[in-house]
Amino acid sequence: MPPPEKKKVIHSQAREIIAKVIETCDNEAKNKCLTHLVTQATKRAAYYTGVSEFTAKQIRKENLERNRDRPNEVLSTPGKKRPTRPQHTRVDVDDFDRCVIKNTIHDFYIQEKKGPTVSKLLPVIRNKINFPWSGRSLNRLLKMMNYKWKKSQSKRKILVERADIVAWRHTYLRKIEEFRNQGREIVYLDETWVDSNLTFKKCWQHSDEFGIQANHSAGNRLIVLHAGSKYGSLRNAELVYKAGSASGDYHGQMNQVNFEKWVDEKLIPNLPPRSVVVMDNAPYHSVQVDKASNKYAPNRDMIEWLRRKGVEVSEKLHKVDLFSLIEKHRPQEKTFRVDRRLVEFGHNVLRLPPYMCDLSPIELPWKKMKHKVRENNVTGDLSLQRLKELTEMALSSITKEYWEGYCQHTLKVESQYRFRHNTLPAVVDNLISLDSDSGSDSDSDDSSSRSSSDDDDDDGSDSELATPL
Repeated sequence: MPPPEKKKVIHSQAREIIAKVIETCDNEAKNKCLTHLVTQATKRAAYYTGVSEFTAKQIRKENLERNRDRPNEVLSTPGKKRPTRPQHTRVDVDDFDRCVIKNTIHDFYIQEKKGPTVSKLLPVIRNKINFPWSGRSLNRLLKMMNYKWKKSQSKRKILVERADIVAWRHTYLRKIEEFRNQGREIVYLDETWVDSNLTFKKCWQHSDEFGIQANHSAGNRLIVLHAGSKYGSLRNAELVYKAGSASGDYHGQMNQVNFEKWVDEKLIPNLPPRSVVVMDNAPYHSVQVDKASNKYAPNRDMIEWLRRKGVEVSEKLHKVDLFSLIEKHRPQEKTFRVDRRLVEFGHNVLRLPPYMCDLSPIELPWKKMKHKVRENNVTGDLSLQRLKELTEMALSSITKEYWEGYCQHTLKVESQYRFRHNTLPAVVDNLISLDSDSGSDSDSDDSSSRSSSDDDDDDGSDSELATPL
C-alpha cells in the first residue's frame, strides 16, 4: 500500500484568496444571479479572487505559457528571476576612480563640446574603470561627488558642480603656483597599505612548477605613511606599522592620534624651512580646532562654546536662539589642528580638492612600492616580518630621480587642469547660446513638467548643456 500523500499546507495569502472566492460565491447564491456573465471568464475570476482585471489577465497568460512549455512547474513569484546584480549592490568607487569620472565629465565639455548625461557617461566610464553598476547608481554617485542636475531657461537639464568645490580647485591651482614662484619646497604626504595578499594576478610559469597562489584571506597588513618632494623622499619620515585589521579601507586603520604623533615626531623635524605641505582631506587630517556646535548638540555644549568665545548667554535660552548666536560668532574659515601645528614652525598647508588625487605625485611612489612587493610575493602568504622587510626595501628603491619624474608629471597635470578651468566657461557659454538661438524645447525631457522638488532625482538623460565645473 503506497504511503499517504503529505498534506499540502495552504499559506495565509492563498487562504485569503479562497476566503474571498467563498464569500463572493455566497453573495451570488444569496442574490440568485451571477454578477458577471458566464462568458466573461476573466472578469469573473478577478471578481472572485479580489484582484484587478489586469492581474488576472497576466496570470491567465502565464498559465497558458506554463501549460504549453513546462506543465510540471508551478507559477513563479514575480521578481524572483531578476537580472543578476553585481556582487556588491552598494556603489563602492575609490577616489582614483572618482577622479577618472570627474576628468571624463571635463572631456565631454572640452573635447566633444557637449554636456554629459548619464546615458552618455555610463559606457565611457565602463571603458575606463570597473563600473558594473547601472545608470541610476551612477546618478547617485554624481550627487555624492557634489554634482546636481538643474534646469536651464530652455528646460534642458544641466550638470552643475558645487560652486565652493570649483572655487577650491581654482584657489589650489593659484596658490601652489605662487608658492613655486617663491621658491618654496612642495612636500606631499599620504598614507597607503600593503598586505600579504599583494601578488600579481598573472605570471609566466613552467608546466612543472607552481605559479602565484592567491591568498584571499590575508592576515597581515601594514599601513605606510610617508612624505616626499622633487628632492626625494623626506629623510627619516617613513612610518610602517601593523594595521589593527587586515580588511577594510586603510583609512579606517589610521586615526588622529597616530597621524598627529607622526607629524610632531617625524614630519616637522625633517621638513626643510618654509615648506608647503600638501595633503588630502582624510578625517584624521582635518580635525578642527574648537569646532562649533551643530544645531543638534546639547544645550550645555552650545552654551560652553559660546562662553569660550566671550559671549555671555543665559542657560534658559532656547536651542534655536543658541544656534543663531553660534552662527553669528562662527569663524569664517575652519582651523585644523595639524595646520596650526605646522604654521607654528613656519610652514604652510595646502589641501587637495576632492577627487583630485592625480595632483599628488606621492600616489606614483605608492604604485612603484606595491609593484616591488608583488615581484617578491609569489605565494601570497608572507609573514609580517617579511612583509615589512619587503616594504622598507621597496620604499628605499624610490630614488630622487624617480621623485623628480613624478613631480614633473604632476606639473603637466596641473597645466591640464588650468587649461580646463580657463576653457570650460567659454565652451559652456557657446553651448548655451546655440541652444538659445535654436529656440526649441522638443528634445527636453518630459520630466520638465515636474515640480522643482523633483529636480535632484533627474538624471539629465536628454541634456546637451553644461555649466563650468
